[in-house]
Amino acid sequence: MKLARLWGWSVVLSSVLLGSLAWSQQQTIEELERRFNEKIAAKTKKEAAQRQARKKSDRPVETRQAQEPVARPTERFVLTDGGTIRDSTTGLEWSQSDNGSDIDWEDATRYCDNKGGNWRLPASSELQGIYDVSLSIPCGTSTCRTSPKFRLTEWGFWSNERASSSEAFDVTLYSGGRGADHVGDRDSRRSGFVCAASLSMVLGYLAIW
Repeated sequence: MKLARLWGWSVVLSSVLLGSLAWSQQQTIEELERRFNEKIAAKTKKEAAQRQARKKSDRPVETRQAQEPVARPTERFVLTDGGTIRDSTTGLEWSQSDNGSDIDWEDATRYCDNKGGNWRLPASSELQGIYDVSLSIPCGTSTCRTSPKFRLTEWGFWSNERASSSEAFDVTLYSGGRGADHVGDRDSRRSGFVCAASLSMVLGYLAIW
């Protein structure tokens, strides 16, 4: 009987111990799982914060600077109250229109001189100086490359420079080229496209003041 009781109690005790051990193991596993999940959640949160910080640092920094006023370009050719055209680049003052008909070099010179004051035929370099390939105006049967403020009836203009005893230089405002022609030649030359120093053109002369 005593042995049977002892055996019974040992069985009960073993069962209790095994149950306690199993419960303890279960608690340990659950605790480990809880800690693991907490670590994963913390790591995920940290990585998300780092990604957000990188996005902010990669954004271009917007800097607002005070906008400086844009200076308007100065108009080169200005029509004056006296009906002349002032070249703001060179300071020369030109007559707005040429003499209106073919003219030889000597008559072109007199045409400008008779205007009085400082009017004169322009130098060939001054005529070439008002040539601008980006501009165009009708001049007789051709197109001249200069300011549309001018009123021209031809494309060739006498300069005040002699090329020889019998020739003088003229400038064509459709190409900007300079040539030498006989001083008695009148065809397509003008005078009267000038400055306050007196400028003219023969085959269409200009005058400069």
